[in-house]
Amino acid sequence: MIGFIRKYLTSWFVLALFALILLAFMLTDFSSGQGGLGALGGSGERVAKIGSQSVTTNDVANRVNAEFELARQEKPGLTMAEFDKQGGIDGVVDRLINSRTIIAYAEKHRMVVSERLIDSEIAKTQAFFDPTGKFDRARYLQLIGQRRLTEADHREDVRANLLADQIIAASAASAKVPTGVLTPYASLLLERRFGAASFIPTSAFIGAAPTDAEVKTYYDRNVAKYTVPETRVVRYALFDRARFVGKVKPTEAEIEAVYKRDAAKYAANEKRVITQVIAPSQQAANGILAKIKAGSSIQDAAKGAGLEAITLDAQDKAAFTSLASAAAANAAFGASAKAIIDPQQSGLGWHVMRVESITAIGGRSLAQVRGEIEPALTARKVDEALADMIVRIEDSIDGGATFDDVVKAEGLTVVTTPAVTASGIAPTTAGYKASEELPAVLKDAFQSEVDDDPSVVVIRPNEVDAVVKLDRIIPAAAKPLADIREQVAADTAKDKALRAARKAANDVVAKVNGGALFVDALRQSGAPGAVPLGAQRLELAQAGPNASASLTTLFQLAKGKSKSIEAPDGTGYAVIWLDRLEPGDANTRPDLVQATAAELGRVVGDEYTQQLLAAMKAELKFQKNQAAINAVKKSLLGAAGVQ
Repeated sequence: MIGFIRKYLTSWFVLALFALILLAFMLTDFSSGQGGLGALGGSGERVAKIGSQSVTTNDVANRVNAEFELARQEKPGLTMAEFDKQGGIDGVVDRLINSRTIIAYAEKHRMVVSERLIDSEIAKTQAFFDPTGKFDRARYLQLIGQRRLTEADHREDVRANLLADQIIAASAASAKVPTGVLTPYASLLLERRFGAASFIPTSAFIGAAPTDAEVKTYYDRNVAKYTVPETRVVRYALFDRARFVGKVKPTEAEIEAVYKRDAAKYAANEKRVITQVIAPSQQAANGILAKIKAGSSIQDAAKGAGLEAITLDAQDKAAFTSLASAAAANAAFGASAKAIIDPQQSGLGWHVMRVESITAIGGRSLAQVRGEIEPALTARKVDEALADMIVRIEDSIDGGATFDDVVKAEGLTVVTTPAVTASGIAPTTAGYKASEELPAVLKDAFQSEVDDDPSVVVIRPNEVDAVVKLDRIIPAAAKPLADIREQVAADTAKDKALRAARKAANDVVAKVNGGALFVDALRQSGAPGAVPLGAQRLELAQAGPNASASLTTLFQLAKGKSKSIEAPDGTGYAVIWLDRLEPGDANTRPDLVQATAAELGRVVGDEYTQQLLAAMKAELKFQKNQAAINAVKKSLLGAAGVQ
C-alpha cells in the first residue's frame, strides 16, 4: 500500500491533503466538522440552464467583477487576466451553476426555505450589526452593494446556502475512510529522508563584459521586460457627504412626522420571556400539552417526545411574530404570566408555549426620543443632498457641460494624476504614491476614451464620489536600448552566468542519475562540496509555504537520484541528492491517524458533494452554453485588457 501511495507524492492533491492533515493535527481538533456549501451563488445570453433556473452572461459578468474587486483589495496590482489565470472567472461560473442547481433541485422536490428564515439568517450575520449589536439594514445594503450584489442576489445566495445545508451537508458528513487507507497516509507524514545539497553560484561564472551584439540580442529577446505599459493621465474632483454636514437639518415638522409615523414604536409596550417546544404535528403537540397539564414540566414533556424546550430572551410581540406566527404571538401575548398556551401553528411546526415573565415598558414622548429621531433624520437628509448633487452633476454632463464646467459650478478641487498604469503605478514619476480613491478612479478611466464625457464614480458608497475625466493616453512602449544600455548589459552578464551555472548543475545531475556517486560527480564537474540535508515529511508540512525548496525537492526524488533547482533570487543553482529514506509508522501515533481520518473524510466528502451535484444536474437536464461562457470571458478580459 505504501508503495502505491508513494507514487503520487508529487501530486498537488496529495501535497495539499498533507497540509490539511497537518493543520488539523496542529489545532488538535480532530472532529470532522460540517457546514454549508459556502458562498454559493437578469438579463443577457443564457450561459447555463438547470431545470427551472438559468445563469446568464450578465449574472456571470456582475459576479466576476464583484469578486475581482474583492481580490484587488487584497492584491491591488491584480489584473483580470491574472484573476482568470488563477481560475477566477471559471470559478464564478461553477459557483453560480451549483447555486442554481441546488435551488432548481429543491424546487422540483418541493423543498422550501421561507422568506422569514432567510430574514433570520441575514439578521443574525454580525457583519451587518451596528455598534450596539443590532441588525442595521443600511449597513447591510451598503456592504452587499460594495460586493455589487442586489438584495435579491444576496437573498438567493442565502437561500442556496440553507438548501445546501439540507441537501448536501448530510452527504458530505457521511464520508468515512477505511483504517487500511488512513494508517499508510499518516505513516507517510512520519517518513524521514536524508541526502545532500551543493550550491553552484552564478558568481563563479562571471566573465568578460558582454559585447554590443550580446546586449542587443538579450534586449531583443526580453524587450517585454523593458517595456513601459500603457499609462493614462486622469483629472478628477472628489466630493463627499461632509460638505453637507451641519448645513442640512430636519425641521421640527419633519421630526414630529417621524414620531407620529412610528407611534407604535414609541407607545407603551411589553416584553415577554417565553419557553416553547416546536412539535412536528398537532397530535404530537397535544401529547406534550397533556403531559404538562398532568404535572410534568415543559422541559420534561418535551424530552419525553424526543424534543427540546427552548427559553427565548425577552422580546416584544413583533419580534416573536417574526420567529413564530401571528397566531402564536397573539396567543402568547394574550395570556397571563406562567400560563401554558394551547398549540399554535407556524411555518416551523406546532408551538406549545409557557409565558415565563412579563415586563411592561412605558411609552416615550417626543422629547424623550428626539435624540434618536433627529440624528437618523439628519443622516437621511445628508444622503439625499449627496444623491441630489450626483443627479445634478450627471444632468449637467448630459446637457453638454464639460469637466471644467462641472467643477467650477460645484466649487470642487481638481486632482491631476501623473501618467499611471491601471494598477496605480507611475513609471516616470519617482516616489509617487497612489491615493485611496485612485483604484476606483482608474477603473473608470481605463474603460474610457479621451473624447468621452466625464463621469461620476462611486469611491465609497454613500460617503465619497468623484467626477472623473480621462485627460490623455500614453501607449505602451519599450525604453530605447541607448537609454538603458548599462542596465541591459548587467542583465545580459547575469543571464550568461546563470545559464553557465545551470549547465554545471545539470552536468552533475546527469552524472548522478547515470550511476555516479554524488561526491564524485561534484568533484568531476568542479562544483562546491555537499552539505547534509534531511527532514521528516511532517516538518516539511509544518513549514507550509515557508518550507525550503531544497527540502521540498528532497521529498520529490527517488532514492539515489538527483535534481537541480534555481535559487529564487537567481544567484545560482542547487543540486539536491536523495541518499536514503526511513519509512514512518503511524501505529505509534493514534492522534495523527485520527487527524488523517478527519481530513481524508473532508476530501472524500468533497468528492461526494461533487458527485451529488453531478447527479442533480443530470436529473435536471443541465445544459451549458460554452460559447456564451467564452464570449463573456473574452468581453471581461477585453474590458480589463488595459489593466
